[in-house]
Amino acid sequence: MCATAIRKEPQYLDGEQNILIFVSYSESLDLLLPSAVHEFDDAVRKAGAASPLRKLGGMTVFSNIYGPSTGMSNVVFCPTSYPSKPIGYKLAQAFGFGQIA
Repeated sequence: MCATAIRKEPQYLDGEQNILIFVSYSESLDLLLPSAVHEFDDAVRKAGAASPLRKLGGMTVFSNIYGPSTGMSNVVFCPTSYPSKPIGYKLAQAFGFGQIA
């Protein structure tokens, strides 16, 4: 996931709240998201303040495993630590506690 986030850097828009979205077809992929974000943050920190990787504000996973019938959220969101434009509170809250049917 971290490698994908780095590879997708040319697609991130300057001055926008960029979120990279993954779709999960397994139960474990959402567990990897926090680790991927930490690894990405390490890469940004090593690259420095001028790094274009700072355009990414967060990553999210939509899972098809959980849904309305389980009562569990099927959306996991993790913000990055060094975004040039942080994800707004309302957007982060919507992703963090969301349910996509």
